[in-house]
Amino acid sequence: ASVFEQAFQRSPAMQSVVRASDSMIVEVNETFLATLGFQRDEIVGTSAQKIGFWVEPQQLVDYQKEFADFGHVAGREVLLRTKTGAVLTVLLSSHPVEIDGETHILSAGVDISERKRAEERLHESQARLRENEAQLRSLYDGISTPVIVQDETGLILANPAALRLFGGSQQADFIGKGPQDFSPPVQPDGTPSAFAVQRNFERVIAEGYARFEWVGRKSDGTLIPLDVTLTRIQLGGRPVIQSVIIDLTERKRAEEEQQRRLEQERELHQLKSNFVSLVSHEFRTPLEVIMSSVDNLD
Repeated sequence: ASVFEQAFQRSPAMQSVVRASDSMIVEVNETFLATLGFQRDEIVGTSAQKIGFWVEPQQLVDYQKEFADFGHVAGREVLLRTKTGAVLTVLLSSHPVEIDGETHILSAGVDISERKRAEERLHESQARLRENEAQLRSLYDGISTPVIVQDETGLILANPAALRLFGGSQQADFIGKGPQDFSPPVQPDGTPSAFAVQRNFERVIAEGYARFEWVGRKSDGTLIPLDVTLTRIQLGGRPVIQSVIIDLTERKRAEEEQQRRLEQERELHQLKSNFVSLVSHEFRTPLEVIMSSVDNLD
């Protein structure tokens, strides 16, 4: 056998040789037979039109026209039917070859059915994800509490309340960024914000939940004290982290005011104590002089 014949028969792709003058199939390789489920004598000596393994006859007409117009066909997706009736998606290419002085068409096909099914599943999954995200976004949009959602790529959703909290005007101000982008470089305890973000995410991934106080930063640079609750949830079949954020600015301000009043009360109490001590001392001193004078008269 020639090198060509060996390569033809051993090819992992479906290979066929068709005589150009009458479209008769003169040879196919084992991969062709195994993929479509035919015996050699059912294929060789006849034509694709007679066998009928093209699912859509118009595809065959278009394929033949492209070959006639351009002299070859490269990587065209076609639907072929196996002997049992199963439909395969095949990536098919054809080129002219001369055999014994006569023009033939050498075709090679790769079964990409599994890849196409995987792509369809991916598209369906993405469609469900978009639908779920739309439903979730609609739900979050109606919540007055700031909520952001992120996956491994960064933030993927921020509701209007979160935009208002951090001073953003649109979703694009958030998408793809991380919490550290809306925080000062260092938290009050001295921990770098980026490190603290990673630590908190590792905790929620491991435990499913985390709650902590945080200092965020608005777009104008204003720092805001926050209470953050992280929850691991599923969105469209993939894990994401939901952050529910409470602005502690008013509470912190009230606590500071209360602390200031307590300090004032302590100062007032101290002033009262000092005044009483002073008055008591001033009162006792004249009294002691009078009592001493009386003792002297006696």
